[in-house]
Amino acid sequence: MANTARASKGWRGKPVRACLIALLGLGLALPALALLLDALRHSLGPDPWAEASRRSGSWALVFLLASLAVTPARQTLRLAALAPMRRVVGLTAFAYAVLHLGIHLGSLDGDVRRLVGEIISQRNLLFGAIAVALLIPLAATSFDRAIRALGGVAWRRLHLLVFPASGLAIVHFAVSWPQKVEVTEPAVAAGLFAWLAAYRLVAPRGGAPGLATYAGLALAAAGVTAGLEFAWFALRTQVDPWLVLAANLDRELAPRPAAWVLAAGLAALMLRLARLFASR
Repeated sequence: MANTARASKGWRGKPVRACLIALLGLGLALPALALLLDALRHSLGPDPWAEASRRSGSWALVFLLASLAVTPARQTLRLAALAPMRRVVGLTAFAYAVLHLGIHLGSLDGDVRRLVGEIISQRNLLFGAIAVALLIPLAATSFDRAIRALGGVAWRRLHLLVFPASGLAIVHFAVSWPQKVEVTEPAVAAGLFAWLAAYRLVAPRGGAPGLATYAGLALAAAGVTAGLEFAWFALRTQVDPWLVLAANLDRELAPRPAAWVLAAGLAALMLRLARLFASR
């Protein structure tokens, strides 16, 4: 009877899970649908190809970072139901990356040879192309059959490629960024990636780290963000990087990228703290 009850419960849970995943997939598709609608209405601005490329690339990076955030969120909240979302979000990130590449190819009138030439000659495109190439085996093996064929250990090792892919995607995003002195979005993306990568190094296997570790991660990621912003202004602009670094301590200015990353790290700490209190 107990086995029958558990089987019945699992049977009922599968349609609910499938429905939730379908709703998540629909939500993840909304940016692409909005982009298509704007394209059909000719409302992408004076350079529609460039705008479509920018938007698709930005969403690809957002979803790539979101896929990396699923495991920390699951462990922080002790919410196993989040696990299936990693695959959906990861595949969505890959789809947007392919869309981003396809839009750029479309801007070249479908000239593949010209695209290859640009990738070879332009570093920012090379970084992006390598990132997409690294995502291909991950997308191809994001299915239960592939996991069984590879084995859990080999599959997990293969999917560590998501970290260099994400790093290269952020470099591509930063180098392609049209502005040189307003780099909040690339800096925040780099800082969040630093937090997500460092989390894997300090979290115990299968569980969440302690509260002090969360606090340390938040401070470290904010420091990395400030350091990367300093390096950007020192190497790529004529702006005094020390003034930019000092701006992080000026309360009268708008929050700097390091402040946003610190806030995200502290939010993770608060979620963990709330989960610990709720479990008592």
